[in-house]
Amino acid sequence: MRKLWSLLLALAMLATASAAMADGMTPGTYTAEATGNNGPVKVEVTVNEDSIVSVEVVEHAETAGICDTPIATIPGAIVEAQSVAVDTISGATNTSKAIIGAVTDALTQAGADIAAFSQATQKEFVLSEDVQDLSADVIIVGAGGAGLAAATTVQQAGGSCIVLEKMAMIGGNTARSGSTLNAADPERQQKLELTADIQEVYDAIEAEPVSEAHAALQQKVKEQLEAYVASGETYIFDSPELHALNTFDAGDRVADLDLIQTMCSGALAARTWLSELGCEWTEQVYLTIGGLWPRSMNALEGPSGIINALKKNVPDEAIMLNTKATELIVEEGRVTGVRAYDVVSGQQYALYGNVILATGGYGANAALVAQLHSIPELMTSNAASSTGDGMLMAQEIGAALTGMDKIQIHPHGNPQTGALQSHFAGSVTNSIYVNKEGHRFTEETGRRDTISEDTLKQTDHVMFSIYDARTASDSSDSAVELGNAYKADTIEELAELAGIDAQGLADEIARYNELVEAGKDTDFGKKAVELKIEEAPFYCVPLSPTIHHTMGGLKIDTDTHVYNEAGEVIDGLYAAGEVTGGIHGGNRIGGNAITDIIVYGRIAGENALADK
Repeated sequence: MRKLWSLLLALAMLATASAAMADGMTPGTYTAEATGNNGPVKVEVTVNEDSIVSVEVVEHAETAGICDTPIATIPGAIVEAQSVAVDTISGATNTSKAIIGAVTDALTQAGADIAAFSQATQKEFVLSEDVQDLSADVIIVGAGGAGLAAATTVQQAGGSCIVLEKMAMIGGNTARSGSTLNAADPERQQKLELTADIQEVYDAIEAEPVSEAHAALQQKVKEQLEAYVASGETYIFDSPELHALNTFDAGDRVADLDLIQTMCSGALAARTWLSELGCEWTEQVYLTIGGLWPRSMNALEGPSGIINALKKNVPDEAIMLNTKATELIVEEGRVTGVRAYDVVSGQQYALYGNVILATGGYGANAALVAQLHSIPELMTSNAASSTGDGMLMAQEIGAALTGMDKIQIHPHGNPQTGALQSHFAGSVTNSIYVNKEGHRFTEETGRRDTISEDTLKQTDHVMFSIYDARTASDSSDSAVELGNAYKADTIEELAELAGIDAQGLADEIARYNELVEAGKDTDFGKKAVELKIEEAPFYCVPLSPTIHHTMGGLKIDTDTHVYNEAGEVIDGLYAAGEVTGGIHGGNRIGGNAITDIIVYGRIAGENALADK
């Protein structure tokens, strides 16, 4: 009876709306746009006298993977409902709102009664009374990079898996990343001349060790470095052991060194594996923001290149979108599955198999961030799904947490949205960071946390990345077109556009060019000073700190087993990615997150399947 009444009510509303629209619509096709995450989203809307005939997104600059679902579903939903009062897609809210806003504008142009086209159909959400049982060798919670790496590994080994994803699309935080993966890669690094200060390596190997394992790692790197120096070579020196030492030192020497060494020793194999899956990489190794050593590479197609490569071997039917896990099923002390429900239909599930938690961090859970950290209230670059679900579920059954006082603020956030701007910000070796007064205030090649802390001390908590035509790329001009950056033929004009003190900026650039000429940054200790800022056009990208990575999470070992508070392995439960803690310590090196999720996602997949 309730369904019949809902149907009659919807028909009555549609009839009322159609009657109201009949007099005002001028048939035709109308174009309009509204601002999304990265810039304008343009739509074409075709109408007749009393209804919307079609809606199409014809142009946008939104992030591939994240925008796919709203672009594919919202236009059709608007036509079906004959209303702009349709649901947005969680995790792609800004893109959803841009489509709806642009369609509203187009209908206004057509002379529609917007109030009539804004009638919303009431929806009632009810959990089903029945619980559907499903099973597979491995149940994976989370369809970001770690979860998909685990799923691909299981599929390649001939096992079966079910991947639960509470959002309407796959990708998680990986889809919002800079797609940077760190790995010691002698073949590519030998093509680069050493520009970073080699003394930093000596400092790391000569520092007082904090454990026997740390001392052994220092000794190994020392032997490698001595052999390198004796060879007379001048290319970029690197090794998995140096990568591990960098990671341990940069994390304030509080991380689990075994976890670090496992990640770094598996890094190059992880990138090679992604390449075999179809992910292509930019050719040159470089120094990323907060990377501290030139060992970074980016997926050629950005984060979608990584996600698409991982997805290829995972059947569509193995991924359950819009499905939220609520609790772990425990039988006789062993985790045997997960309870979940469909957030659209209300169908409940009990899914049985060994469980891998790959739900990401909690950076988008403002209440939890405020509870755990004494930091300013900031926007986040994280996906809306990053609310700590897996960590909290595991804690309910006694799982141990580690590093919960550690969080990373990324300095490259969009001041308006919090989204990452690293792909616009230019090379850290050939750009400078200035404040509104036009002055440098931090080391551009330093740690992310240090740069963020320094930025929060500046006027309006904002800094500006300044670089010239030689450092610019296609993405630089795209950023200008999207309103995320400024471009000018003179420094004075650039300063005026960006709201920076012109004289201060001119003086700072003159000083920086003197340092480049001298070959050493005696002002802030920048590791590499390669190019002067002197060739027009000049670029400026505004940047503000954004919550980016939560280093604390579930306590695991190198096989990805989750431990309980008594220090015992919880049978049947594994975890990989940002839901875990202990790998990055007090500060995550830029580019290590993708390395982490792929290396440990693969390990989790292998071990969860082998444990059947």
